Amino acid sequence: MTGNPRLMRGGALVGELRPSGMDMPLLLHDFLPGPGWAEVGPYFEALNAVGPHDSEERLLERAIAAIVALGLTLEHPDGGRTLRVHQECALRIEDGEASVRYWVQPYA
Repeated sequence: MTGNPRLMRGGALVGELRPSGMDMPLLLHDFLPGPGWAEVGPYFEALNAVGPHDSEERLLERAIAAIVALGLTLEHPDGGRTLRVHQECALRIEDGEASVRYWVQPYA
């Protein structure tokens, strides 16, 4: 798995992201679930279920807050910094695909 970003929760592997392309400002990845995905997956399903026109805009806020509370990080094993999901980068995972938008530089 070296070289590919890993989604982590504490010391547990949630999944691996394998780069597959770009749709600026998003970096696209294939998502390979790890042992921790079963616990985390429902939170991303809830995020994906929020429609593009959330009349109150509270559902999206709550779905993101629930993911932040999980303490997920993206680790870059080839020397990049560890980033907190939805605090230093945005992450969507759906149907075996992930998209990441970085708010801070992952490689310093």
